[in-house]
Amino acid sequence: MKNKFVFVIPYYNAEEDISNTLHSMMAQSYSDWRAIVINDMSTDGGPSLVKKIVEGSIHRDKFTLVDRTEKHGEVRNTLVSLE
Repeated sequence: MKNKFVFVIPYYNAEEDISNTLHSMMAQSYSDWRAIVINDMSTDGGPSLVKKIVEGSIHRDKFTLVDRTEKHGEVRNTLVSLE
């Protein structure tokens, strides 16, 4: 039986780091995964960078992008997304 992984990646103003995170995740050899990437009201260029990376990826169908309209904080983003 093969396990499926779900990466939950909340971020806030992570323009400098989010690219490395997404590319590292997509480079894994295990292929049965999906990702929920949650923008917690970033004010930098992170959201447009995430969209550019995901839209240009062969894995774009494995991503769910969430743009919060209210600041939740990292822990709350993770718990709410798993419900």
